[in-house]
Amino acid sequence: MTRYGLRLLDEQADTLARNLFRDEKEAAAIALCGRCAVPDPWEGGLDQRFIVREILEIPESAYLSRSLTGFTWSTTPFFEALKRAESKNFAVAVFHSHPPGSLEFSPDDDVAEKELFAIAFNRLDSRQPHISVIMDRSRGIVARAYGPNLSPERINEVAVIGETWSFQDERRSNATSPELDRQIRAFGRASTEQLSRLRIGVVGCGGTGSAVASMLARIGTRHLALVDADRIDETNLNRLHFSTRADASLHRLKVDVVAEGVANIGLPMSIIRVPRFADHHEALKVLRACDVVFGCTDDHLGREVLNRLAHFYFIPVIDLG
Repeated sequence: MTRYGLRLLDEQADTLARNLFRDEKEAAAIALCGRCAVPDPWEGGLDQRFIVREILEIPESAYLSRSLTGFTWSTTPFFEALKRAESKNFAVAVFHSHPPGSLEFSPDDDVAEKELFAIAFNRLDSRQPHISVIMDRSRGIVARAYGPNLSPERINEVAVIGETWSFQDERRSNATSPELDRQIRAFGRASTEQLSRLRIGVVGCGGTGSAVASMLARIGTRHLALVDADRIDETNLNRLHFSTRADASLHRLKVDVVAEGVANIGLPMSIIRVPRFADHHEALKVLRACDVVFGCTDDHLGREVLNRLAHFYFIPVIDLG
């Protein structure tokens, strides 16, 4: 099973909103999106994300007509975007507005999109999907992907990353366990449910990483990835949560000790252990599937890798250095 996601920066969402809501009529914009396809290490299947790289404004001269409920346009901007996207293996995302506020695809959208993307797949050798996106005035977003069979597939997760983060996620969650009752009363059920859906990585399982992993478990995180190739020795015992002298004597992996300690808390959680450093391909494959990463490493190489991860894949990284 393939799950689709869309990621963009807050400033990109602002640019799109300015283009799409220039007046009271429907309008369009095009974005070129990088592709990131990685296996979901928690639930299986393929997690394919579209990452907005460039926004292309549609000039007013490209429209044949525009109204409150629709528009017709020359497909020239779309074809030009396809040419640029094909050379870079990018996806083309066609954004359009719904000024009245309906955040749902209309029957007219169904017809127009199939015609548009049919032309794209007839002209391109690539069989990889492109996407259609609706934005409303509140910057709410719904999106769907079109492959060569022209059967639209809902994009399950939309993330807008800036000074604050917005994750619109259709993954099911259950944040009703009694252990979280006071948290729900303090911060609300919606925030607790969103936290339970996030895939969170912790890079470095030493003094800060083991503490972060413990606290994440206790506030309702359900999907955790622990990344660290180091083993425990006696110098770790004064700061590494869950560690014992027996662990140090056996030189056990930090990810194993922390994972077992977190699991023994007894709250529902799926934990992925990656006994590698952050720059290893196995670690990077798991980290690309995360929504948020905590950087708890104390070396410059690890921080550089996480900085690149944040830049290329729009994955927020919280550095505890």
